[in-house]
Amino acid sequence: MTRVCYLIALIPNQDVQLKLQSLRRCLYRRLGLVSAQVLEPLVPLVSIDHAVAKDQVVSLLDPPREEAVPAPPVELGGLRLWEDSFFLDLSPEPLLSSLRSALISLPPSPHLPFAPYPGLFLSHRESSSPEVVEEALRDYENLPRGWKRGRIGLYSLTYEEGAERWWEDVEWTLEWQFPFRRWRAESGTELSI
Repeated sequence: MTRVCYLIALIPNQDVQLKLQSLRRCLYRRLGLVSAQVLEPLVPLVSIDHAVAKDQVVSLLDPPREEAVPAPPVELGGLRLWEDSFFLDLSPEPLLSSLRSALISLPPSPHLPFAPYPGLFLSHRESSSPEVVEEALRDYENLPRGWKRGRIGLYSLTYEEGAERWWEDVEWTLEWQFPFRRWRAESGTELSI
């Protein structure tokens, strides 16, 4: 059965995206990780069953100027294996938690073809061990450390429900996006900006 779900995500700036796409091509060529080629480099914030208007998400995530602080740089951390997917940790965690909390009013979808992951998706595990992927990351010289400017976007994902290798049959489209520059820091949160 063909299913459609939507994903609101934090998207790195274009320079970082190109470097991450190059890294994923390296994982594909070197380790045969086909799933590394499927999605753009992105950080999922919430998956939902229906499309939402950009204005609705802007109103949830873009605070009034008097409550806003500049968004801190997002930094890439170490490799993690979570629910059979490899991802890179991200910081600062208060920023990501705040973005996800702001979107809590949108009912989450149970129909995402892969387990929601807390960082930047690299690939499905397929048959590679974490040690082999970690070695490939160490050998890759252009790994970005993070980014200062990004976007928030809505992706539609169309896939066959129940497919064991979901990455072989998924189509995704960026429906809309907006620049992400400011956020509402929760009281008591300290960040170096």
